[in-house]
Amino acid sequence: MWPRGAGILYPVPVRTLYLVRHAETIWNRSGRYQGQTDVPLSEEGYRQARLLASRLARRARREPFDALWSSDLLRARQTAAVLGEALGLAVRVHPGLREMDFGAWEGLTYAEIERSFPENLEAYRRDPVHTRPPGGECFAEVVARVGAAFADILGEEWRRAVVVAHGASLKGWLGTLFGWDPARRRRLLMDNTGLTIVRLQGEQARLVTYNDASHLEGEGEEG
Repeated sequence: MWPRGAGILYPVPVRTLYLVRHAETIWNRSGRYQGQTDVPLSEEGYRQARLLASRLARRARREPFDALWSSDLLRARQTAAVLGEALGLAVRVHPGLREMDFGAWEGLTYAEIERSFPENLEAYRRDPVHTRPPGGECFAEVVARVGAAFADILGEEWRRAVVVAHGASLKGWLGTLFGWDPARRRRLLMDNTGLTIVRLQGEQARLVTYNDASHLEGEGEEG
């Protein structure tokens, strides 16, 4: 893409975002809704974060990263801290990257939610975009919040950046960027430390990689 100015064409720089879902917590393993509850990483989660950090550090030897952002929730900040140490970057915290607020559902398994909130859960199944868990927020609100956070990030000067956040928040922004149906977001798996790479040039965006967690088997590519 080449913008025109005073009769001269200038190339629009390519920018690359490395999007990371936080590493595993104990509640991830037990299938409990975390939302905005501050649950720390498990030992396995720290192992996952170190493996991803090694992968990104190999990449950085060729093309250094300029910035590292994280949700302000503990599990994201702990993941980002491991990555930042390997990349030599300070973690910049943005609360707009938080996970969806699941209200009264937080700390419960799906089966427990079915027993305790059957009518609310049924409404959520019918409309997973606009239905709120009791005391929580709906996915449409998450999309708006996260969109504002990414607008802040994109307004900064960088060429390659890492963003550590959460499944719902990352899917919310990706869905807006690529026109995905928000009601079908649960069909898109996003693993702990799954790496999604988006390349941006002007108003154009390309999905390079989605949810690549091959580093957990020691097979991660550098890209």
